[in-house]
Amino acid sequence: MTPTEMPLWGDVRVFFKQLAKSCLKRTPLQPYIEARLLPKLWGLFLINAFCQRVLGINRRMPRLVHFTSQTVQAGKIHLGEGTWPSLFASSHLYLQAGNGIFVGDNCLIGPGVKIVSANHDPDDPKRRWLKTQPVRIGSDCWIGANAVILPGVAIGDRAVVGAGAVVTRNVPPGAVVAGNPAQVIRYLGERS
Repeated sequence: MTPTEMPLWGDVRVFFKQLAKSCLKRTPLQPYIEARLLPKLWGLFLINAFCQRVLGINRRMPRLVHFTSQTVQAGKIHLGEGTWPSLFASSHLYLQAGNGIFVGDNCLIGPGVKIVSANHDPDDPKRRWLKTQPVRIGSDCWIGANAVILPGVAIGDRAVVGAGAVVTRNVPPGAVVAGNPAQVIRYLGERS
């Protein structure tokens, strides 16, 4: 008898299909995610769903994120349309939204990215967070692997942050930045 002929197998498949639909929020991308993304990343989806919904890892995130990622103050993270799949598939993200994180539409966020929106006050004995501007990332941006974005930074639309860059200042729209601290190395559309 094969596993698909076993009576229990049908119940398990139905259970996981219902779990997948309940974990997905209604978005315009939902048909695409169900038809194209889930079949390819089915195992990752099940692990992420189990860790978030059952074990409580990143429980406050409204959508599934990679199970190795960590979120702080998840209620202050605002994602645009089409950005969620990057958080779902990219591992080891650290999103600290003490002052808020706003990410535009269709952004790609690589693995190991750290976005920190609040810093500690060194003069305060209790080391409370300093109030600053939130981190704002425009639409159609690409944040490379292991990049670090620090508090109060605004990244313009269509900007590219190179892998391993440490962004300490605002990034203009269409700029490609790299290095520590990140500096503009060129603009999209320019010949290098």
